[in-house]
Amino acid sequence: MPITKTTVGVYSLRAKRARPYVSMPITWEELTKAHKKSNLDLLEFEPAEALQRLKRTGDLFAPLLKVKQSLPKTLRF
Repeated sequence: MPITKTTVGVYSLRAKRARPYVSMPITWEELTKAHKKSNLDLLEFEPAEALQRLKRTGDLFAPLLKVKQSLPKTLRF
């Protein structure tokens, strides 16, 4: 079976395993730790764990909502 990748919005439930987990932004430190330990499970958060983490770390995605962006003129209709 080929491995496929999908894109999902932040804080969406992912149902690609037996138990759902939440798509969450992570820090570089969390990514580095998971990589060093060769343990991607450290980056998967079940719903209850995701809520606890959100209370502990705050919304890591919030700063991106304030970033002003615009499409290049070549992509505008």
